[in-house]
Amino acid sequence: MSRTTAHKEGLATVNVIYYTQKTLADGSHPFMVRVTKNRRSKYVATGLSLPAKHWDDKRATIRRTLPDAERDELLTEIDNWEKRYKAAAKTLQLKGPHTAEDVLAEANQQRGSSTGPTVMLLPFIDQVVAELREAGRIGTAGVYQQLRNRLAVFLDNIDVPLSWVDVRFLNRLETWMRKEGLSENTMRQRFSSLRKLLNLAIAEKQYDASAYPFTERAGEKHRFSIAKFSADTEPRAISVEQLEAFIGYVPVGTHTKQADGDYWKMKNAHQVVWLQYAKDLALFSYYVAGINFVDLIHLRWRDIRPDQDGVVRVHYTRRKTKGKFRLKLLPPARAIIDRYRPVGKWDDEQYVFSFILNRHTHKTPKQIETRRKDTSDRINVNLKTIADAVGIDPEDFTFYVFRHTMATTLRKKKVAGSLISDLMDHATEEQTNTYFAPFGDSELDDAIDHLLLTPQP
Repeated sequence: MSRTTAHKEGLATVNVIYYTQKTLADGSHPFMVRVTKNRRSKYVATGLSLPAKHWDDKRATIRRTLPDAERDELLTEIDNWEKRYKAAAKTLQLKGPHTAEDVLAEANQQRGSSTGPTVMLLPFIDQVVAELREAGRIGTAGVYQQLRNRLAVFLDNIDVPLSWVDVRFLNRLETWMRKEGLSENTMRQRFSSLRKLLNLAIAEKQYDASAYPFTERAGEKHRFSIAKFSADTEPRAISVEQLEAFIGYVPVGTHTKQADGDYWKMKNAHQVVWLQYAKDLALFSYYVAGINFVDLIHLRWRDIRPDQDGVVRVHYTRRKTKGKFRLKLLPPARAIIDRYRPVGKWDDEQYVFSFILNRHTHKTPKQIETRRKDTSDRINVNLKTIADAVGIDPEDFTFYVFRHTMATTLRKKKVAGSLISDLMDHATEEQTNTYFAPFGDSELDDAIDHLLLTPQP
């Protein structure tokens, strides 16, 4: 008779760490509880902090330079935080399978609503940012960091409990943002981030769901609606004639000082290379249904392959929405990537545009995000140079123009709005409509003519 060994649930690891990745307004760093279970970590802000000069990094302890009374009090508080979350971890180990999030919820439940430290707004954002960075989601962490920075200015760096985020708080924040001159789009983004933050807090039992101040309906009284903010995106598409001029542009160096000298010839050659990079990437985005820059630079050669009918397609998952795409690669797009196809020994794990990302050099999420931002800025500078050369206003001419141009081109060719919306991975056609440039008089005149029952000469 076989013997079955009962599974013993592992104990979550709990530590209070000195989080040097975050610097507070007074120059100190915060202490945070880190709970790790099944290789997933969650962070909890303690509200405790310490100037770096009083921290011994090698021994991971508080230096004796801090007055004894302050040091003893801080060590006691740190110990209390660690004990509380270790007790929650032990309780859940006895109950069975659980996650790091469950440990946070259990600790909060054991604490009760009338005892223990109050969850504060800015430290809670800090813990979310820390978790996102550890998970490699650098871009999303940056979105929450922007929210925190804005809130810190609004609050004059005087923190408030998370529970204070109610309708009155949101209305005051909106009034302040308007006085600061923030655009409708920016306010919509900040309040959307704050709404997601509260949803996370509710999931971790750090915020009372019954006090949730947001609503999806713009007309609902006594609640705060993000729908009030205009979602309009200024149409930025270029015309067919301008697109043709862009396609026909041949990169030329603009460095003329001592043009016949070797140094200036080198500068011109280098500039021509980057002008060609900018042109190629922008047109590749246009021909691949407005693929975003961050998704484009992550394409590997394994993502370019024929289907069962021999049609070459590009396969990718959009990082912003997780939407999956398998789009036909048009001949101009294939011609572009052929210029970047490696020669000699290579494998399909290499990035298609390896002059941006190199898998041996750019390994960590932070390295990749830094390279993305630096290259994006450089590409946009070169796009403005091209725009100026072919008679396009360079003021707002960026990589994103080609996503707008793709959508507008398809609409003018009578492609259904629902199909364009799917290609752009938008949740609604209303969102897609914000990308379209207004119809011209001739297009409106043609539309009016359809009202005639009998065609007129």
